Formats: sequence, structure tokens, C-alpha cells
Amino acid sequence: MFEIMSAFKESKMNKNLIDSLISSQKIKEKWKVIVGAVLFKELQFQYILHDYCEVMVSSSTWFSEIKFYEKQILSKLNYELKSRRKVKRLQLVVNPKLEKEKKRTFAKKRNYDNMIGR
Repeated sequence: MFEIMSAFKESKMNKNLIDSLISSQKIKEKWKVIVGAVLFKELQFQYILHDYCEVMVSSSTWFSEIKFYEKQILSKLNYELKSRRKVKRLQLVVNPKLEKEKKRTFAKKRNYDNMIGR
């Protein structure tokens, strides 16, 4: 790791990129502790870049739900990073592949028409 740092030490832009990669690796290792077991199943950490953290969510429902937990997640992220650079926001992205892979817990389409009185 130090060899990489010495190769890029002259450029400030490259140093920021290396810092982001190191921060991302730290968070990826501790992601389950940061978000907890329930959210760990629904959220997939991607990376940290500059002042934001990109996270993939399994569905649009979780996309809106995570907005309520954003401040708590950010404070835990910044606590784990312990650096001068703070993560200020979460960039949430819905991954349709995660949604399709999960088993659905609600009624199947063929039974859905009967449930709403059609």
C-alpha cells in the first residue's frame, strides 16, 4: 500500500483518489457493524468518493426508508473513518438485480386481482 502512495504522492488529485480507496476499504470491512444485520441484507456498500458514499439498495421501498436513517449512517461512517474528510451524504442507487434475486413475500400476481376486489 505504501508503494502506491509513494508513486502518487506528487499529485493532489491522485492522493485524494488513494485516500478515497483506503476509506472505502475500511468501510467495506465494517459495513455490517455500521448498518446492522437487517439493513446489511438490503444495502450494498459501493465506494466513498470525495464527500459522498454510494450505496445500492434492493428496492425503491428501501430507497425511501433509508432517507430516515441517513444521518445515523453518516455519523457511524464518519466515526469509523476517523479522518478530517467527512462523508456528508449518501448517494442511493436502486439495483434492480438485487430486487429480482430476492424472494417476494407478498401475493403473486395471479392472486392479486382477488385481493383488491376485482
